[in-house]
Amino acid sequence: MGKRVFISYSHQDSVCAKGIARFLTRQGYDVWIDVDKLVVGQSWANNINEALQTADMMIALISKNSVRRMEVLREISEALDRNEKDENFYVLFVVIGNVHPS
Repeated sequence: MGKRVFISYSHQDSVCAKGIARFLTRQGYDVWIDVDKLVVGQSWANNINEALQTADMMIALISKNSVRRMEVLREISEALDRNEKDENFYVLFVVIGNVHPS
């Protein structure tokens, strides 16, 4: 299996997130996206944290929707903290549409 990729996004941007996930999966990456990996009844917070900690990289979809979601901002913050400590962990930002700089 290829490198593990964690995708952080707002559910309002799920069409784009799922498209990126499908593309990366076809390229051999092991993609973690919540709609495919979370199961009803599981502790979603623990699963998300574990997936982020075991990923080799994060793709953060930045949109007017995602910058308003505390969960997305928390995931990005944790990924950036990890990036500072682990030179082999990468965070990639994909900007969707117009996002106000503030």
